Amino acid sequence: MEDWVTIRNLRKKNPNLRGRKIANLLGISRSTVRKAVESKEYPHYRRPSMVNSSIEPFEEFIKESYLVRNQKVSAIFDNLQ
Repeated sequence: MEDWVTIRNLRKKNPNLRGRKIANLLGISRSTVRKAVESKEYPHYRRPSMVNSSIEPFEEFIKESYLVRNQKVSAIFDNLQ
């Protein structure tokens, strides 16, 4: 993430500085430099939501056990079995 800001600042201060030179200076790949220069937004990591359909009926029980009763995950698992 810091590389994105650094790449953008280097390119802004010196528009003649090419991707290969920036990549060598920062020790990163040229494709990373190219993506950073072409992107307009700061890169954000978004984890895909994964919902296991076999757990859905027990979702409230799991949340209550973990958040309210402060049970360990192994104890919740044993209770579900």
